[in-house]
Amino acid sequence: DSQLPFSVGKGPPVKDIVPPEQLPFERFKFPDEDDVEPDDGPIPTMEIWATNVSEPKKIGLLLEHIRLNSDAYQTETLDHLKRIRRVTGSDESEPLTQLALAPHSESSPVPPSLPPDLSNFASSPFVVTVPSTHAVSQTQLARKTVLWPVCYYPMLETKKEKEWTKQEVEWMREGVKRATDVAREAKKELGELPIAAYVTSTFDSEAPASANSSWTDYDTRNSTYHPLRHACMNIIRKIASSDSALSTSPSTGNAQQQSYLLTGYTLFITHEPCIMCCMALLHSRVKDVVYIKPMPKTGGLGGRGPDEHQALVEDSVPGLKGVNHRFSIWRWTEDLDGNTEIDLDQAVDA
Repeated sequence: DSQLPFSVGKGPPVKDIVPPEQLPFERFKFPDEDDVEPDDGPIPTMEIWATNVSEPKKIGLLLEHIRLNSDAYQTETLDHLKRIRRVTGSDESEPLTQLALAPHSESSPVPPSLPPDLSNFASSPFVVTVPSTHAVSQTQLARKTVLWPVCYYPMLETKKEKEWTKQEVEWMREGVKRATDVAREAKKELGELPIAAYVTSTFDSEAPASANSSWTDYDTRNSTYHPLRHACMNIIRKIASSDSALSTSPSTGNAQQQSYLLTGYTLFITHEPCIMCCMALLHSRVKDVVYIKPMPKTGGLGGRGPDEHQALVEDSVPGLKGVNHRFSIWRWTEDLDGNTEIDLDQAVDA
């Protein structure tokens, strides 16, 4: 018998990939995805006014003054920067605390003046060259921080779209079905609005290996007469209060980081979340959000349907300039049994 030049039945299994045009969902692309800085390219820079703060304990007073006078200090222009940095002084003794004040340009050639009670512990403003954009990779973060500390907003993978296996697509379909079933039951049995959410570990989960819990919840505004009892808010509250969430959430020793409940989790929801819920999801550091029904009047994820979604994504909460987390957004496009049972007035905040 002739020998085959390769082993049969050995090696990694071939992935059963679903062609993109057959996927029952679509991903919303953020407008800045196609404009990514190369890690090894020149660092784009700008000039700013900065000041040395001789009494670091009073830096909060300076920050409050800048916040209250945001127009004068053009704070939005510096949203990509950390406001404070510490550098070694010329005599290499105590490190200097420096504060970014405002942009410097031909249109802003004069530094903003600090009130006398604050200028007593802040030096005369001076010009510093800093990065003009945030970092989207660890390499960029390290390089840019040499000039001035910047914010780190890791981008979604954009150079190559994810390939979906049949198993992953079925996992998505099951998640959508779970949320829809809960919404229909809440409407039929309890008289609630047919809005429901389901949270589970992402298929290729970044959640801890022991985190195998999942949660469902629904909108309870009708029964509680409480305007904030949205499905998203209810399920986040449920996860926060559950013993399993507290024991499996990422533990870093930092109480604030431990409150990021949804790192490595996917949220399935029947309707595009409102702006309030999107902000709650942002703070919870959810990885993915999958919704079925776009809410063009009240939604916070840019849902106008497949023909117009690209323009509206610019208005999505995770796409806003200055936010410190970005989750991926998926819209389910396949018809579901009982889909019309969860229809809502599009003026309703979901």
